[in-house]
Amino acid sequence: MMLKPELVKEILQMIGDGEYVGTPLGDLYKHFLNEDIKGASENEFQKFVYHMDELFDAELFKTRNLNAQRRWGKSQSVGGSRSYANVPLVLTPLGGEVLKELNKPKGLERLMQGIRSAGSAAGQEALKYGVKELFRGALGS
Repeated sequence: MMLKPELVKEILQMIGDGEYVGTPLGDLYKHFLNEDIKGASENEFQKFVYHMDELFDAELFKTRNLNAQRRWGKSQSVGGSRSYANVPLVLTPLGGEVLKELNKPKGLERLMQGIRSAGSAAGQEALKYGVKELFRGALGS
């Protein structure tokens, strides 16, 4: 699997739009899966979950009122059906800074370069390289 920088930016932007109140997880599911969570194709659902997991693990966003056991609100029933807790999500201070850099003219390009330079590193590690490159470019410009 590979991180899609455009999707990273779009998810962070949508969460950031919720400011201090937060953006309900259900709004993200509706926006990115274009339908009810149960009706989305398995590929689209897994792509969204993968990106959310990696952004959460990189500590770019958090929930306002959920214990760590449920992570960002995704849950899976015993039967494997999809469900979620409609919790409000907010950017962390790091997530806010990353979004600010991504919105600069070469921000997305710098993130993509950083992710590519991570080579075979997966998800969270590639994202960390990308974030580091994003800030390195910001300091140089």
